[in-house]
Formats: sequence, C-alpha cells, structure tokens
Amino acid sequence: MNSLMPHGPKVRKWTPTPEMAEMLRVNKTTKEWLSRATAEELAPYAGQWIAARGNRVLASAVTREEIESLISAEDRSTVIVHKIENRWMIR
Repeated sequence: MNSLMPHGPKVRKWTPTPEMAEMLRVNKTTKEWLSRATAEELAPYAGQWIAARGNRVLASAVTREEIESLISAEDRSTVIVHKIENRWMIR
C-alpha cells in the first residue's frame, strides 16, 4: 500500500469496450492534428466550437448546441467537437 495514501481510493485499470477502443483509434489522427495545429490555422475559429475529423474542420458554430445540431448521427463517433479559445487569435 502506498504510504502517501493509506486510505485513498482504489484505482482500477480502465479497459475500454470494443466500441470505445474503435472510437479512440478513429479519432487519434484528429486529436494529434488539433494538438499540432498552428495559431494561424485556428485563428478563424477563435471563440467558436468546431467539429473536426482527420486534419480539417468540418463545421464551426458559436455554441456547442449549434455545432452538435450540425453533426449527423452517423458522424458522432468519428468527429471531435472542440472549443477554440480566444487565445489562438492573432493580433
């Protein structure tokens, strides 16, 4: 037992379901692209929500509800919805 947390919660290994594992695999490219995207690429979407797949933005909207309404049911597992903060704005 860890002496720093003698009565802390027990942590169990997370094992995704096959469906979750597939979603993680499919969305890996998109997550990597979003983490590497430059300020110039994201500046047009500053302060907005985006729907991204692969290495491109499919749609953008001011609210999460609006962007969710633009994504079809069959695309939900292959699209990442993400808020682009204003810090990406280029001045």
